[in-house]
Amino acid sequence: MAKKLRILSVCSEVTPYATTGGLGDVCAALPGALAERGHQVDVIMPAYQTLKLASAATEALGDPLAIHMAGATVAGRLLEAKIGKRWRLLLVDQPEYFGRESLYVDPATGRDYADNAARFAFFCKAVIEWLARAGFKYDIVHAHDWQTALVMSYLRKWAGWNEWLAAPATLFTIHNAGFEGQFPTVDGRWFDLPTEAYNVDELEFHGGWGLSKGGILHADWVSTVSERYAKEIQTEEYGFRLAGVFAKRVDRLVGIANGIDTKAWDPETDPHLAAHFNAARLDGKAKCKHALLKDFGLPAEWSRRPVLGFIGRLTEQKGLDLIVPIAEDLVAHGYILTILGDSQEKDTPTRKSYKTQLLDLVARFPEFVGVRIGFDEPLAHRIQAGADMLLAPSKYEPCGLVQMCAQRYGTIPVVRATGGLDDTVKGWSKGARGANGFKFSDYQAEALLKALADAADLFTDAKRWRKMIDSAMALDNSWETRVGRYERLYQKIVKTKQEAAQPAIA
Repeated sequence: MAKKLRILSVCSEVTPYATTGGLGDVCAALPGALAERGHQVDVIMPAYQTLKLASAATEALGDPLAIHMAGATVAGRLLEAKIGKRWRLLLVDQPEYFGRESLYVDPATGRDYADNAARFAFFCKAVIEWLARAGFKYDIVHAHDWQTALVMSYLRKWAGWNEWLAAPATLFTIHNAGFEGQFPTVDGRWFDLPTEAYNVDELEFHGGWGLSKGGILHADWVSTVSERYAKEIQTEEYGFRLAGVFAKRVDRLVGIANGIDTKAWDPETDPHLAAHFNAARLDGKAKCKHALLKDFGLPAEWSRRPVLGFIGRLTEQKGLDLIVPIAEDLVAHGYILTILGDSQEKDTPTRKSYKTQLLDLVARFPEFVGVRIGFDEPLAHRIQAGADMLLAPSKYEPCGLVQMCAQRYGTIPVVRATGGLDDTVKGWSKGARGANGFKFSDYQAEALLKALADAADLFTDAKRWRKMIDSAMALDNSWETRVGRYERLYQKIVKTKQEAAQPAIA
């Protein structure tokens, strides 16, 4: 029997306590799946002002923190939140850094907080302090994205200071290579890394500090969130400026597709739906479609038309540049559009934000297009249940969760063949069997329109459409089907580290 591991998962967000999307979902679901397998899992994150703990109590862990920050000492606390899970939630509390409206972006400007380097340096140093004072050794520390990357660098650079810091093996997961964690040289004062760490072979990155670069180079292993994306990030198109760094770690780089929480996303029990349904009985889905049209103030008679749903951040990455130009054509094809998205982007004198562009569509096509701006979890569930198709035409997509949730609800994804979208959707083609979605390759509005034209044609054939729904709903994208790969990877990393630490035989 494989050894049960003690795991620390270092995350900047965890659903439902504080989240902006897929990263938070993974940082909640993976620990839960690991704990179900008998591993001891702690998750540590910042104690944001927006933290949603309901009535959960918190308890201080040891003495207050006194973290060295650019020649000064900044106080904080380590807390444990009593959330009733099989895994523990630990919090780094520092109100000056984390007592804000948003996790990363200043709502007043629509840009990253100017002191993000200091904020997440404090967080990472607090994680190191926890490792040093916990009173036990973790087998592995698993850090996620640039906000946690300094933990990988500190464990590599500071391992000699404390036996607890030398003990754990490390894994760094890139959820989106587009977020590089780059900061100007002046921000190095917050990091307290040795001077020699600022060089082209470590954290120097295009004239500044590259936190993700450091995490990739200093972790024992690196992972990303789908098999195709692990290959894509080694190219300049998808790896951005980190492509060469990923190529250096190719022998210790692996892609593992995310799963979805099948308890939270279950059309038979989902509390947010107007009616429940399953693959054998789809009458409830029809009721959900009527309810969705009502949610967006769209005419009830459009229930005979194909309804498209979109759920995601309103950014270029998510393919908004393809959707807006073809909206009039989609209406001509009979489509009804329901769009839910969040954005802190501002209009400029030369360009309208995606939010404004979408609201303009509502003004042009008020009977055919519904848009809701903001994050609305219940509405996201109702779109997945009530739409006929889910639109995900991303420019790039490390994994994506919305398409897998859509499949579980019998809502057919229409996706661009990139990253995890390509891995998780089998595209329709004439004569092919088992299709569970539609795919297109070229990042062009015309290519998306062609895929949607094919989907509209197939939608009129009730028998073939039902087969596609059956294929989609038969898929098992649960974390239970993914967690074994993480277990084996963890065991491999731990074993490799232990073998390297053993003295050579004379």
